[in-house]
Amino acid sequence: MNTLKLLGLGLLTVGAILGVLALTGSSDSVSASPIVAVRGVSPDATSDNGQRKLARADDGTLYLAYSGPIEGVEQAQVSFSLDNGQSWKPETVLGQPGIWSDLPTLATGPGGRLDASWVDYISVGHVWHSSKQAGEWSTPEKVSPGEHYAGFPAMVVADDRANLLWYASPPDERREHGSAYEILHTVEVGEAWSVPELLSSSSEDALNPSLAMSPDGALEAAWFQVFQGSYGAQHAEYDGTSWAFPSLISTRDQTATGVSIDVDGEGTIHMVWEQTNEDTIGITYSLLRDGEWSEQVQLSESFSQDPVVAIDADDRVYVLWTEDEEIRARIWDEGWSPTTILGPGTNPSSLSGDEVLTAWTRETDAGPEVVTSYLEPTGGSDSTPFYLLGALVALIAGTVVLTAGNRRD
Repeated sequence: MNTLKLLGLGLLTVGAILGVLALTGSSDSVSASPIVAVRGVSPDATSDNGQRKLARADDGTLYLAYSGPIEGVEQAQVSFSLDNGQSWKPETVLGQPGIWSDLPTLATGPGGRLDASWVDYISVGHVWHSSKQAGEWSTPEKVSPGEHYAGFPAMVVADDRANLLWYASPPDERREHGSAYEILHTVEVGEAWSVPELLSSSSEDALNPSLAMSPDGALEAAWFQVFQGSYGAQHAEYDGTSWAFPSLISTRDQTATGVSIDVDGEGTIHMVWEQTNEDTIGITYSLLRDGEWSEQVQLSESFSQDPVVAIDADDRVYVLWTEDEEIRARIWDEGWSPTTILGPGTNPSSLSGDEVLTAWTRETDAGPEVVTSYLEPTGGSDSTPFYLLGALVALIAGTVVLTAGNRRD
C-alpha cells in the first residue's frame, strides 16, 4: 500500500474519532438549586427509590411525601407547595398518632385527586391508603389483607382508580416477617379494593416494586427478585386486564437490586437499578423500545445506591443516585453527560414533567432536612464545535488523499 493511501486512511480514522468525541461530548450536563422544603425529618425521610415522593395535581399544586418524628414517633407526612416548589407547607400526617409509619408514596389523578399510601406498623407493618378529593382527605384504610407483613407500596392512578403494588407473603399463606415475599397488585373497585393479584413468578423473594404508567394507560412494574441464587431486576406490564409474565432485565450472573422505572411520552420504558460487579455496586440503565431492551449502560463505577429515573418534556432522561453521601446525576440527550454532583444528600426521588423536579434528604448541623430542586440542563461540551470541525476537515482531507493514492495505483 502506498504512502498516500496510508495517509488517507489515517486521516479518515482521525475524522471518525473526532466525530465520536463530538457526539459523546454533545450531551447536556445538569445542575440543581436546592430549596429547603422540610426540616427536622428522619435521616431516611425520602427512602425508598422505587416510590414516588413527589406529585403534581391538575391545578399545579405540588405535593411531597416524607417521614419524620412527631413527639418521638416516626410518621409518614405530606407537604404542599402553591408556588411551583419555591416554598412548602405541611399538608397532613398520614399515620395514626403514636403509631410508627413511614415509606409514603404519592400519585395524582383527574379533578385534583391526590392519593397517598404508606406503611403503618400497628403490628408487623401493613399498607395503608388515603385520598384527597374535593379538598378532603378520606379516612385512612388498611389495604393489604391479613395479619402478615406488607410493605414498600408503589402507586399510580389510572382511569380515576388507584393501583397499588407492594411486597408481602401471598394473602392465602401466613409467613413470618423475613421469609419469602411476592409482589402484589390491587385496584380500587368502587369503595373497596380488588383481591390482590400476584405479579412475581415464584416463591423466591421479590422486593421493593416501582410502578409507572404508559401514555396508553398500561402499567409498567419493576422489582428485584431472587433468580438462580441472586437478585435480578424484573419487569412486567399490565394491560388493564392481566399482568404479562415477568422478564429478567439485568445480567444473570450479577446481582441487581434497587430498581426504578418510568415511561416517556413516546411510550419508551426506562429502567435503572443497582448492579453488583464483583465487590462494587454501580448504577445500570436500560430502555425498552419497540419490544426490545437496549444494551445495558453502566452509569457509575464507584459504590452507588438508590437510583431514580425521570424524563422531561423533551424526552431527556435524568438518572440520579447516592454516592459518597452525595446526590449525583447524569442526563441523556443524544448521549450521556458526565456525572454531576448536585450536592450532599441521600435517597433522591424525582417527578417527570415539563421540568424534572427532585427531592432528597441531607444532613445539617441542625439535623436532617428534605430539599427540592428542578434539574436544569446546562448545555453541551464547549469542545463539541471544535470536534465537529476537526472531524469534517479530517474526513474531507482523508477522502482527497485516499483518492489520489488510488489514482497513483
